[in-house]
Formats: sequence, C-alpha cells, structure tokens
Amino acid sequence: EVNSLLALRGNHRGAYPLGVIRTGGDKYEYYEAKCSFYGKQTRLGTYKTPAEAAEVYKQAKLRHIAEVAQNEKDPRVKAALLALF
Repeated sequence: EVNSLLALRGNHRGAYPLGVIRTGGDKYEYYEAKCSFYGKQTRLGTYKTPAEAAEVYKQAKLRHIAEVAQNEKDPRVKAALLALF
C-alpha cells in the first residue's frame, strides 16, 4: 500500500495535474478528480477548472496518507509518511 501510495506514474498522467482528467464534450467540459484508495479507484467529484479538481485530489491524498501512516507498523515508515505534512 505504501509503494502505490507514493507512485506518481508520470508516463500515464496526461496533460492535467495529478489526479485530474478532463471529461464532458466540446460544449460542456469539466474536470474530474479521482484517487485510488487501497487499490480501488474513487471519484472525488467534478469541477469547473483543473485547479479546483487538483486541490480536492491533493486534500484527499493527504488524508489517505495520514490514515495509512497511522496503520503502519514499521515506525520508520510511519515517521517518513508523517514527515510529508
């Protein structure tokens, strides 16, 4: 879980910020925030701008990192994860 938690997957991201994809058609475009929690993709909502969607993704990811850190048994890994805050 820790390894997948921190993977950036740069080659698979596309043109938008991490955790953001463009959806909708030509007339109505919007941006969706998605995040993976424990191997399951979760939709975080749709937003008018990539920046809004990216902020929602960032906050969700930070909450998830904190949760994983609290459940981590190795104190070195736990300390490293919590140092991200």
